[in-house]
Amino acid sequence: MGKSISGENAAGAGAVLSAALASMCCILPVGLGAVGLTGAVLSAFFEPLRPYFLVLSAVLLSVGFYFAFRRPAEGEVCAAESSRLSRGSRPMLLVAALSTAAFAVFPSISGFASGGAETLPSDVNSAVIFLEVDGMTCESCTSAVRSELLDVTGVIDAAVSYERKKAEVRVREERPPGVELLLEAVKKAGYSATVAEN
Repeated sequence: MGKSISGENAAGAGAVLSAALASMCCILPVGLGAVGLTGAVLSAFFEPLRPYFLVLSAVLLSVGFYFAFRRPAEGEVCAAESSRLSRGSRPMLLVAALSTAAFAVFPSISGFASGGAETLPSDVNSAVIFLEVDGMTCESCTSAVRSELLDVTGVIDAAVSYERKKAEVRVREERPPGVELLLEAVKKAGYSATVAEN
């Protein structure tokens, strides 16, 4: 009885943990960026491991669901008590599954949630500088690059696209920042950039 309940709880907790680790490539830079640090090195470390952590999450959730919904073997001691406890832990397993799903999709939606657009609207009193950004591994990376670009004096707005690996930086026409400052801002976010054509 206690063994299967422990198995469900362990499998659910393991699934949430491995899903969280799968998203560390994006969660850590966002968290560290909030306190003014860069997480590019950690992001680069976790990105190649993401598929393995996601598979581990799926396996652990499957084990948890197996323990929660399996029928007790005939003659199993305390089968009725085990079944009742198993039903009681099913909501916790559902919470673990939802948490796992949230961690798994976080890298895909975090860039959109940061409020950054992929392109800028036209503006008559400004100019646009296009940068090619290397090293971004997911949507979440765009918010870090955008944030650093917006900190540069003379930048009005910035749009970063993960799919195109480009940044559009709208600058004041009368007093634009130097391109070197923009490239340095991208480097400060943990990535590299070069000036690109439209």
